[in-house]
Amino acid sequence: MAFHPVTLQQAREIDERLRDEIAEDDWIMLESEQTDAARALVKEIAMDIGNDTVAYVEVMYPDAVKATSSTFKLSLRNHVYNQIMAAIEVTDEGRIRARLRDRKKFRRWWVAQYRKIRRAKAVR
Repeated sequence: MAFHPVTLQQAREIDERLRDEIAEDDWIMLESEQTDAARALVKEIAMDIGNDTVAYVEVMYPDAVKATSSTFKLSLRNHVYNQIMAAIEVTDEGRIRARLRDRKKFRRWWVAQYRKIRRAKAVR
């Protein structure tokens, strides 16, 4: 299918024809319905990304998955889902940048703590 640019006037005419074809009640959604529908769609996307991440880890690192607990895959999927859902709650650019900065700082601290614990156990 080839792309054919249209003028603004042509786009408006197409829009008007579509409006005439669709009953008024069918195509106007309240803002709250749009928000609920969008959130439900993001939930589906987040769950899909979580499931895809689990599948990727399982295929690429099967021995690592075998070495984990029975709840590892569920935990990984839910962690990805929860992070995506938490991220969409922040809509202000400044707050988004602050959240990203804080998360990066936390991850570095968290991994460093884990490594210290592992080194301490290895020394014993």
